[in-house]
Amino acid sequence: MGMSADATEVTYPSETEIRITHWVGVTKDVAYRVWTTADLVRRWWGGERRTVTAIEMDLRVGGRWRYVLTTPEGSTFAFGGVYREIVP
Repeated sequence: MGMSADATEVTYPSETEIRITHWVGVTKDVAYRVWTTADLVRRWWGGERRTVTAIEMDLRVGGRWRYVLTTPEGSTFAFGGVYREIVP
């Protein structure tokens, strides 16, 4: 697609979907591993200001995932979903 590393594209495939595509300068196997390994998700998901305080990952089609972030001020935010497709 001609995108450089660290580029982000946001598209809206339908009224109920948001697709965020982010290109990073790593191989596909490294990208897969950081999305599917709880210890690695914990290191990057919260960014510089938030701490991942809970991770649940049932890495199978139909399995659920849930991450909880905590800010330095003590606010928490939870994110979650269902794995629809898993492709290394």
